[in-house]
Amino acid sequence: MFASKKTYAGLDIGSFGTKTVLLERSGKGFRLLSCQHSSHASEGVLSESELYQEAGLWLKEHAPAQTGVGLGIPQYYGNSMLANFPDGSKAKVRQLVAFETRQLAGISEAAFIEAYQALPAFAERKNPVLICICNENVLQERLQLFREYVGLELQNTALNGIAVLNAYLELCAEDAKDDTKPVLLLDLGQSSSSAIICCGGAPLYISSLTFAAERFDKAIQADDYRHLDENSWQKLADFDFFDDEERSPMLLAARQLEDEIQQIVEHWRELEGEALAKTPMRAVYVCGGASRIGNLLPWLEKYLDVPVHLFGPSWESEPRAEFCCAYGLALQAAGLARLDLSLLPPELRWQKQRQKRFPLLMIALAVLFVAFAYWQCSLYFSLNRDSRRLSRLTAEMEVSGALIDQLDQLQKSQQSYADSIGPLLASSWYVTRLQDAITAMAKACDPEDCFVFLGDETRFFAQEKAKDKTQYKPRAASSTGGLFGIAQPTASGGSGSEAAAAEFPLRLGSMSEPHDLSFICLGFTPFVPGQPYEQVRRIVRHLQAEEAFPGTDILPEQMRARREDIIRPWQQLFRQLPDAQFRPFAFKMPLRQSKGKTRPRQD
Repeated sequence: MFASKKTYAGLDIGSFGTKTVLLERSGKGFRLLSCQHSSHASEGVLSESELYQEAGLWLKEHAPAQTGVGLGIPQYYGNSMLANFPDGSKAKVRQLVAFETRQLAGISEAAFIEAYQALPAFAERKNPVLICICNENVLQERLQLFREYVGLELQNTALNGIAVLNAYLELCAEDAKDDTKPVLLLDLGQSSSSAIICCGGAPLYISSLTFAAERFDKAIQADDYRHLDENSWQKLADFDFFDDEERSPMLLAARQLEDEIQQIVEHWRELEGEALAKTPMRAVYVCGGASRIGNLLPWLEKYLDVPVHLFGPSWESEPRAEFCCAYGLALQAAGLARLDLSLLPPELRWQKQRQKRFPLLMIALAVLFVAFAYWQCSLYFSLNRDSRRLSRLTAEMEVSGALIDQLDQLQKSQQSYADSIGPLLASSWYVTRLQDAITAMAKACDPEDCFVFLGDETRFFAQEKAKDKTQYKPRAASSTGGLFGIAQPTASGGSGSEAAAAEFPLRLGSMSEPHDLSFICLGFTPFVPGQPYEQVRRIVRHLQAEEAFPGTDILPEQMRARREDIIRPWQQLFRQLPDAQFRPFAFKMPLRQSKGKTRPRQD
């Protein structure tokens, strides 16, 4: 429905006349628009340039400006063959084609243009390839005349024999499907003729004939036919070969045609494989201007002993065999021919390939443009979203920065206040723990028991080391920075906190963390003979039952002996009491914080 329509022309320019066929293609279908035949003698055409000029004038008058033209080349200017190559890649086939082209060109020094097409396997040929060559000088001359006088788009050039075969494959498609028996195609032109032997749509043999229709034109002018009143063409159209005399010029010409046909077939059988060489011809199909001479076809059917048919495009309700070659050229120009062997020069062929691929290029560019536009749009929206998100984050960071500055100021204020009240809190906490220890010892001891020392472990073991290694290590707040650990500058000469820590080593700073605290208790209990340690164990069990000192245990003797200076004065005192005997004890009372009694809050 939406397929574009384009007109294509097949141009068959001969020595005596020009045949032109116009086709209109729409999608995969086509229709025949016009068939035109002009006689050069009647038009007064004398030179080859005038032939092209006349054809160009008719095409410009009857065809659109964008018409694609298929130009025919007489078969005798080229050569064709069907080669059977071994399996191989396209590059290998191209090399073999180049070799066969040199073989076809023979010893000629002229340059040739080649074209080839791989065909489906049939008969004994597994990889058949049809090769056509044409003299490059002849082709360039005709292309120059075409560009100069016709001026339309040259779509394709092909040998007339290939064009006739394409017309046969289109017009006699059902008969062409039979690949068991070969058929003979005869194109009997006015100045040149060609014979094609094909089987199953593949050309087995293509050759030019020395016989042409002008042989009948000369024969009809003989004295034997002066009695006929009609003009020469009418004489030929009405001629009866069966009623003519045995040695008449017309019968001699017909027998010459028959003999050459027999020679062509015999020559093909000598070259063909054994399977097809022994197969008889299924039929003969005749086209060209000479096919309409009298009853030539029935006469050939009688003497060739094979069915002979006329074929050609239907125009004005009758088959027009003279337009068969032009019809095949138009099919090939429209891209509807089964055999598409273009003999265009390499530069024109490359130009046609670019034009053919141009729609694909436009589609690729359109897809690329759509993809690029989609990517740009998605990137635009994505960047907009990221920009808005970053704007929100920037605003939040600005607010956060302001809040951080405020928090740093508050932290500094808190640090200042904490440094002020820290010693009071530490002293209060330590005194509270000491009171808990005194209370626990008071509950654990009997009235006769007494403890003479209660203090933390550091003071007990090394009183002189308390100046260097205290139980609390102040944390330098100025070196770690503000709330988020950002380094803050420290004034030279040290801060007041450092000076206070040096002067008061036991001072608990506001950011200090106390070590694990254990109290040491020294005392005396009455000595009971027989149970010297029972009272000491009872005190230990009582302290272990306390919530604040669950890990209480007896201090080893070697550790207690390090502070004999505490016990010795009391031992001397108890020795002065004659009626009392006391035993010393030493406990280590590790402190465990309870939920109700917490340490100072650590910032």
